[in-house]
Amino acid sequence: MKPRLLPLILLGVSLAGCHSISPEALAPLPPETAPVRFLLTFDDGPSILEDYNPTLAIHEQLANNPVQPGIKAIFFVQTRNRNGGGTARGKEILRQALAAGHVIGLHSGSARGHIRHTKMSPEELAQSLIDGKADIAALTGEAPRFVRPTFWGHNESTRRTYAENGLEMLLTDINGADGSRLAFHTWFNRYSHIRAELEHVRAALARNDMPVWNGRTPVVVTFHDLNVDTAQHLTEYLAMLVDDARQLGIPLDEKPFYDRAPDATAVAAQRTTPPESVVEVRRHWAARKQTRAALLVPATAN
Repeated sequence: MKPRLLPLILLGVSLAGCHSISPEALAPLPPETAPVRFLLTFDDGPSILEDYNPTLAIHEQLANNPVQPGIKAIFFVQTRNRNGGGTARGKEILRQALAAGHVIGLHSGSARGHIRHTKMSPEELAQSLIDGKADIAALTGEAPRFVRPTFWGHNESTRRTYAENGLEMLLTDINGADGSRLAFHTWFNRYSHIRAELEHVRAALARNDMPVWNGRTPVVVTFHDLNVDTAQHLTEYLAMLVDDARQLGIPLDEKPFYDRAPDATAVAAQRTTPPESVVEVRRHWAARKQTRAALLVPATAN
């Protein structure tokens, strides 16, 4: 690649998806819309980097930030990754997450690491779930309740295997899209992406298509705690979620983020995907695409 082409490519990446929709172009919300509260989740960790550890940096920002100190999150972890949870340092960082009041879920229990669940045989996947549950139980005193598929890949077979092993699959409403760490771990279109994800949430609220728990609308948000750029900007992203939601007219709870582990667990349980509901999963993502496409069509004069 010619060096002079790199700035143009990076500019193109940074501008991708930057077409925002004004609040006026969105459908009105029902007057009874319950205020939104964000449930933060993180995938792939823990990191065991020494000089700057992104997982620990995220722990610190969740505890101390100007948006809402004391936020609690669910960390979906790789318990046997040789560069993460399978190490003594990785286990110690998981203990620190627990001591800080966060919830631990399972992402991968395979020594092969971040392997797509749909690429495993049912027997290998089941064994990885058994191992991962045992690893987490050894740290927490109880088996995890929630699982999130690696690479978000799941099918009827994997969902059945989760259920058979006592695990509930939790997906997301807002995907930080920071799982693919590009050059320098940088996420170039972070601002427009978060805005676009919130527009999908607002459209779902307008359709009265979001479940309510305890008088609030839980919205699941996902980032990746192995991403150094995410760790360096997490406090900024928390503010972006709150500010952009308000700009879009999304009602927010007095506390916009969940800050108690029991509440995070209860909310996650309400948002899990039953093993037989593949149609519901497909409908959810199809609705996101259709909503975005419809809202980008210029309005015609009557």
